[in-house]
Amino acid sequence: MSNSLRSIIDSHIHVGRFRETYFPPKKIAAFLIRQGVKRCVVSATSAACGLHDEAERDLREMAEITELQTAPLLWVTQDLLRRYTNLTQPLKALPYCGIKIHPYGNPWTNSGLREVLRIADDCGLPILAHTGGNEMSDAGRWLRLLEGHRFPVVLAHGRPLDQTLRVLGSHDCAYTDTAFMPIPDVRKLIAAGHSRRIIFGSDTPIDRCYRSGPPGRRYRKRVESIVRAAASHEELLFEKNSLEVFF
Repeated sequence: MSNSLRSIIDSHIHVGRFRETYFPPKKIAAFLIRQGVKRCVVSATSAACGLHDEAERDLREMAEITELQTAPLLWVTQDLLRRYTNLTQPLKALPYCGIKIHPYGNPWTNSGLREVLRIADDCGLPILAHTGGNEMSDAGRWLRLLEGHRFPVVLAHGRPLDQTLRVLGSHDCAYTDTAFMPIPDVRKLIAAGHSRRIIFGSDTPIDRCYRSGPPGRRYRKRVESIVRAAASHEELLFEKNSLEVFF
């Protein structure tokens, strides 16, 4: 690993319930610390199925771990948006550093997404948005939605890549992350001149539901592969870009 890579900020972490599995915050934090992660951006998957109180509890527990600096994201569903005007009450519950939305797992109308974008701009918060899976969650959906938006929107996974490239080329506020992203796609994004808008994210521990083998070894290999793909840009991917958006 390059000596210029001073620390890892993992900007795509989850805790809580995912399908039949519960991922405890303390165990996820301990895993990240063992991998050399100094800071992480975390959201709670329990909120995707409406368990917002449980999600808040898990994020609070994660934030209490002093060895790891965490930036919590409020997972917003369209139902939560209907219940709380401007998201004022849920945003007050914790020192949230951004908003997470998942248009594949939680259906969204364009008007609902525009309202979340407005709130994010008003509050000065970045958004981490899942991309990929169907046309309602593909990156290209954001091409028009981001017109006039000011604060960062991270297109998690960058799927499909051609659409992600168009959005990055059209909007200065758009970023993407490396979660589940094929290494050739990372290289293509860098070759297209977007190294300053790629953020390192692992999607830990969701990768364990799709990949076999020891997760620690897989994490370290993934970091090494991205460092090689990034060449002289690895410090941007692992530190500077994440600091700019979330910290």
